[in-house]
Amino acid sequence: MNSMFSCFNIRSKRRKEEEIEQPKEEKPSTNSPSPEVPIEEEQSTNFRLLELPDVARIEVIQSMDALEQIKLALSSKRIESYMKVVNNKKLGQCHVRYTGLEAFIATPSIPLLYYGSQEEKLKMPAITSRDLQPWLNEGSTLLENTVNLFERYRKAFPYESLALLIYPNLSVNVKAILETPLYKDCDFVVFKEGKISTEDLNAGLEGTHDGRSIDLKLQEMPLDFNQKNV
Repeated sequence: MNSMFSCFNIRSKRRKEEEIEQPKEEKPSTNSPSPEVPIEEEQSTNFRLLELPDVARIEVIQSMDALEQIKLALSSKRIESYMKVVNNKKLGQCHVRYTGLEAFIATPSIPLLYYGSQEEKLKMPAITSRDLQPWLNEGSTLLENTVNLFERYRKAFPYESLALLIYPNLSVNVKAILETPLYKDCDFVVFKEGKISTEDLNAGLEGTHDGRSIDLKLQEMPLDFNQKNV
């Protein structure tokens, strides 16, 4: 009897264990799952400037500030040539300053274009040599690249008059400057600081016969200079 009872207990325990081990069937939920809300794709605001109609393209470029316009002109020759159409109003007087070690180009409303190796010393916003690479030639001299920058700049941003500031020193070839468009197209020439030879000064002053204004702000005039000979 005891053995039968113990067998019954063992079977009962096994049944209970099996019931525990078997997973309970989940009752179907009466709440239907909420439908997934589609995520709206972000619409890109990018567009190709050159694919816009002319009127729209001009309005977009004119809405940019001067710094953005210069960077845009540097990005493409086609855009560069188009800038003259956009900037049909001349920008006052353009200043080109040449020291033989660095060069500056600027107008009253356009940020400074700086070409040289002392950009970390600049105290004003400027577009420097690194950004100006599309307008520079690696194998050219500083004067040649300055002229090249000037030519590209004036095509994109026309001005009313040009003032050329020359800082004469041992690294400045005045005669070479006088043969460039920088000098031939300028309205004002200023020889500033430094020293200059009589020969170079006489050559520079010859420009007064072409209607240019010459201003001498030199530290020292040549001892043998005779203004009557000019």
